[in-house]
Amino acid sequence: MKNSQIKISIDELLKGITYKCQSPIRESIIRGISIDSRNVTKDYLFFAVKGFNQNGNSFITQALDNGASIVLPDEQHNNDKIIFIPNLRWHIGN
Repeated sequence: MKNSQIKISIDELLKGITYKCQSPIRESIIRGISIDSRNVTKDYLFFAVKGFNQNGNSFITQALDNGASIVLPDEQHNNDKIIFIPNLRWHIGN
């Protein structure tokens, strides 16, 4: 979603999903969501998932450089802006 009108906290967005993250990131407000790192801007959430042709996890650095405040990957990473969600693809679809 580019130029969306989203404004939601990460706790509200992930309500009902068990996850671990550091407290400062829990208070982040998301203003947009994208699965394409090229569309990420300030305060966006970037979903980094493996696809058939590309692996979104390879674009985490680009998404963060573009202003992503939070990244949800389907692989584990060490970064204070990344929240690993097991079975992420399933959660995105539901």
